[in-house]
Amino acid sequence: MKKRIRKKLHIGEYADYSFMLTGKLAAMDEEAEDRFFTRMLTLAEDCRCWFDGVFGDDFFDLEVITGPAHCLNEERRAALLDGLKEIKEITEFNAGELAAR
Repeated sequence: MKKRIRKKLHIGEYADYSFMLTGKLAAMDEEAEDRFFTRMLTLAEDCRCWFDGVFGDDFFDLEVITGPAHCLNEERRAALLDGLKEIKEITEFNAGELAAR
C-alpha cells in the first residue's frame, strides 16, 4: 500500500496509539460537574491526548488516544494517569495497555 494511503488511513507506521480508561465518579451537583469536566479536558489538552467515549452520571468509559507512533505515547499516558489521581471526583479508575488502534 502506498505511503499516502497508509497515512490517510492511519495504519502501519501512521497508526494512532490509544488505551481504554474506565472509572467511577462521585455524586456531583451541577457546579462540581462543570469543574470536573473543565479539569478533565484541561488535563487531556495538557497531556496532548484525546477522549472518545461516554461519561455517565456515575461512570466513564473512554478510549484515550495518545497520538501517532512517533510521539511520546508512554509519557503522555503516564502524565494523564498521574493527573487523574488528583481529580477528587473520580473515585476509582482502570487503564488498559497502550496499543495501536
